[in-house]
Amino acid sequence: MLSPRGQPKADVTKVRVGIRLSPEVIAHFKASGDSSQTRIDSALPQYIAKHPGGSH
Repeated sequence: MLSPRGQPKADVTKVRVGIRLSPEVIAHFKASGDSSQTRIDSALPQYIAKHPGGSH
């Protein structure tokens, strides 16, 4: 019997969305190398923590 390939399923999964960002934002995160989406994903919760209360 074959074992499953790839990484095991995460307990918390992410949601695929389409989002338009300014070229400056993309350039900033890509300048640090690979995994720019991961860095953007970690920056957004930090922003939310500093700006509670929803939309501004």
